[in-house]
Amino acid sequence: PRGRGGLKVRATSAFLAFRPDAAYTFCYRISIHNEGNLPVQLKGRHWEIKDAAGNVTGSVPKGSPGVIGKYPTLRPGQSFEYHSGVDIPTPTGSMAGSFQMVEYDGEASEGASGGTGATFDAIVAPFALSMHSSPASDAL
Repeated sequence: PRGRGGLKVRATSAFLAFRPDAAYTFCYRISIHNEGNLPVQLKGRHWEIKDAAGNVTGSVPKGSPGVIGKYPTLRPGQSFEYHSGVDIPTPTGSMAGSFQMVEYDGEASEGASGGTGATFDAIVAPFALSMHSSPASDAL
């Protein structure tokens, strides 16, 4: 879905493995595309991870810095993609969250700190974690 700032955020996931400590491991891919007219920079993130019963089994607090150690800046037409992983105690579950973004009305540079511009949340709609998906699928 496209949100404020002209961002389109897409999430996909795949089941990786069941571990002996009773955890189901999933990988997920996030793709962010700037369809707007201004550069934007990702400053933070928020995640809520739920098991099959809808119980919150993990979370990342809103405003946690960057993603995978990066603070990507996306100029109009540019995309950023990353992969990460999560464990849940059930064979299915879901994730949802947001990215805290800054929309610049001038030039922005990768890793810039403190820039000026309007801040907004790019919402990541809930997406499924299911052991019925496989890493061999073209979803990732």
